[in-house]
Amino acid sequence: MRDAISLPAVSAGLLSAFVGVASSFAVIVQGLRAVGATQAEAASARKYALESFAEGLLPVLDSLEAALKTGDTSGVELTLKQMRSALEKSSVREVDPKPGERFDPHRHQAMAAVEAAGAEPNTVVATMQKGYVLHDRVLRPALVTVAKAAADPISDKDLD
Repeated sequence: MRDAISLPAVSAGLLSAFVGVASSFAVIVQGLRAVGATQAEAASARKYALESFAEGLLPVLDSLEAALKTGDTSGVELTLKQMRSALEKSSVREVDPKPGERFDPHRHQAMAAVEAAGAEPNTVVATMQKGYVLHDRVLRPALVTVAKAAADPISDKDLD
């Protein structure tokens, strides 16, 4: 005859399994809550990532508004200095290529190519507008004029 399984033993086994599943579920829920908190923190960090940068620009804004109210443009140089300082503190750097500097397509945008006496091809002849980088990412490329190789003039010499 087979051993009889008692109802209390089955109930205890099921209860033990249920407690184990409930415990595992509680751990999973806690993990999901932690991920949710992390996502909320990440969303908050993205939302306020520019806070210190914006705080650095507020004195610049104040200086510009004061200069406009008084009509005094002498404070513009000081304001420009404040602006550059705020940008540098946020790791924003100028890209201001000088004439003769090699053209860098990753940091410069060629607006024109001209024949320039004494300039090597693919070098900057002039900068029309400065560019800016944030760490190693280009925010805006510098707009430049680039030297191109001089074209050989057409000649009727050696024509038959």
